[in-house]
Amino acid sequence: MKKPLYKRWYVWLIGFILFAFIISPFLPETDEPEAIPAITEAYEDTYESASEDDAPQSFYEIEYEPEYEPTTEEPEYAPSPEPTEEHIVVPVMVWLSETGTRWHIRNNCGTMNPNAARQVTLEYARSLSNFAPCGRCNPPN
Repeated sequence: MKKPLYKRWYVWLIGFILFAFIISPFLPETDEPEAIPAITEAYEDTYESASEDDAPQSFYEIEYEPEYEPTTEEPEYAPSPEPTEEHIVVPVMVWLSETGTRWHIRNNCGTMNPNAARQVTLEYARSLSNFAPCGRCNPPN
């Protein structure tokens, strides 16, 4: 069963829009919005009390005083230490799956679940007797 015409929302919307267009010529026209008199008076008093000589005429007339003196000298940096064996050695990390017996170079190799994988050093993975390198992603031995 269909709804009656007066119960449909779009009929009311069209009716409201037509009503607004029909009434609009009869509404009074104003050039300025009505303002609260106290605010208008306070604004006029403030505007009239300020002299035109006090205000800068443009953005470029505003004086800028920097907090520090700019220099053209290059900043001095501490020399970097010479590379030694301590700085170059970085442990190689591999991934162990939760259920498998291989170590991987990436955590999503094959059917491995990346959320269940854990990252360990290559030395630790080598120390595990039941783990070997993966044949698919070819991690370091």
